[in-house]
Amino acid sequence: MMISTKANIAFLAMPRAASTSVEQALLPFADIAFKGFPRFKHINLSIYNLRLRPFLTANNFETIETTALFREPVSWLASWYRYRSDPKIKLKRNSTAGLSFNEFVTAYLMEDLPDFAKVGQQSKFVANKESACGIDHLYKFDNLEGFRAFLSARFLSDFQFEQANMSAKIKTDLSPELQKELETRFSSDFDIYESAL
Repeated sequence: MMISTKANIAFLAMPRAASTSVEQALLPFADIAFKGFPRFKHINLSIYNLRLRPFLTANNFETIETTALFREPVSWLASWYRYRSDPKIKLKRNSTAGLSFNEFVTAYLMEDLPDFAKVGQQSKFVANKESACGIDHLYKFDNLEGFRAFLSARFLSDFQFEQANMSAKIKTDLSPELQKELETRFSSDFDIYESAL
């Protein structure tokens, strides 16, 4: 997560949505930077509103706006699946090695999730008490050019995002039945994605 008081913007780093690439570009311009440890790097909107917004308001930065990237939900899960398939993953209970993507998604749909399927939910990352999505400027992950243009205009600097933290290319075809179940169960995620810029 990066905050720039000069640009009046806070970038909330959604996991598996180019967060490292964006942070590398924004770091030289950030007044406040939370990076490294995932619980700091990936502060969600609820925590930001509870912990950081009051601090900013108390220091006369009450108009800071928020921005984030939101990935197409199946693509987001596929990225988690590929990321956790890395043989170098530290916590083996989180590994998806040896599983198909369909098996991973089936586990993600369970009530009692196995550790490897505990990846959170994008809609919960961007939600606040008042609405399903409280981010001021939410961009689709696949509209990186639009997001880059927005940040470039806000920071008065021509940003370019370098690829970072890329996962291995693994087949992630999803059965129509699981696709439909995901769309039904996590309709809020699909709706928010469609409403993003």
